[in-house]
Amino acid sequence: METKEMEMLYEKAANILNEMIPEAWNKILLYTEVSEEGRKVYIFIITPAT
Repeated sequence: METKEMEMLYEKAANILNEMIPEAWNKILLYTEVSEEGRKVYIFIITPAT
């Protein structure tokens, strides 16, 4: 996949995650894996310490 296309996909994912998370956050860590056996997605949300 071309770099420009990947950048567009990451930006789209970031916008969707931003809309889905109802509270303030500092960082989102996103790990995805696609293989012949299946797909995995892990999302870690780092929130501000209060």
